[in-house]
Amino acid sequence: MAFKTSKAVIYLTFAVILVTWFCSSLFLIQKPTNHSKLVAKSYNSLRWKDSTSLRAPKGPFIEDSNSFMRRMEERMSRRRMHIKKICKAKGYSDEVSLIRNRVIYLQSFKVLFCQNPKTGITNWKMLLNKLANYEQDLEVSQQKLFQFDRPTIFYLLSKPDVLKLTVVREPFERILSAYRSKIYVAEPWKKPFINYIHRSFGTDSPGPTTFSDFVSYLVNEDPSEPEIKGILERLNFNYHWKKYHELCQPCAIDYDVIAHLETIEEDSRYLLQLIGAPPNITLEGAYQSTPEHHNMKSYFNSVLPRENLERLYRKFESDYLLFNYSGPTEFI
Repeated sequence: MAFKTSKAVIYLTFAVILVTWFCSSLFLIQKPTNHSKLVAKSYNSLRWKDSTSLRAPKGPFIEDSNSFMRRMEERMSRRRMHIKKICKAKGYSDEVSLIRNRVIYLQSFKVLFCQNPKTGITNWKMLLNKLANYEQDLEVSQQKLFQFDRPTIFYLLSKPDVLKLTVVREPFERILSAYRSKIYVAEPWKKPFINYIHRSFGTDSPGPTTFSDFVSYLVNEDPSEPEIKGILERLNFNYHWKKYHELCQPCAIDYDVIAHLETIEEDSRYLLQLIGAPPNITLEGAYQSTPEHHNMKSYFNSVLPRENLERLYRKFESDYLLFNYSGPTEFI
């Protein structure tokens, strides 16, 4: 009789432990932000569905999904607060101008994505296509904002249940990436513009336009030749190195997710979990500093005159300040 009573006590104790653990795990689930509460209404069946999809190493331990989301929300909150502080301190404009040709709206998941060129946007567009159940055409699954009238654009920007996303990277590295892919590798239609850079800001030596020529153009950017000015206006070619501050207007638009290319794996996982994306969908392509750091250093060391590097930093200083990047002190 005593053995049966002891056995019953053990079973009862074990049951109490299980119930307590289950209730506490429910309590620990992150309380969603106002935005995530609104987004989750339509995707509640997917939200938190796969607790292993966001696991990430954290020292000798494995970080669970809820801890990851809390940590990432703190990261995004810090980034948002930093931008607001810099915008106020520097007096940057908080008025939204029309940036329709750089913004995509994915209606099914209520994601508004402002594209900063040379920050891996092709991979992001492929991700949005996956979310919209398209695999090939980069233009089919998204609605670009220039398809909407002005009131609709401002309505979407103001809606709390529309998640606003933008991506940035270290500014000097982005400039070098733009040179390597858009200037050094020259399709025929680029030739008049590239020859203009070489002729106006480069040396008389034959050969391709150098990175030093390109930097000289950037710090003196004011094409005087009507033909060149027309090419730039018609093709909007210079947006590849236009400042973040001018492209996606972080002082005027309150972005929910500010992804950095340097932390893109975690930032993209956070976004996907936040909108309730299916767990099998991920951002393709891993970020690597391109080119490697020693190659990047050789490019910037080739810039002449050297004061052009200081002028280049001053031109893009707002990008460094807004997104809390350290200044490129080793180059200037």
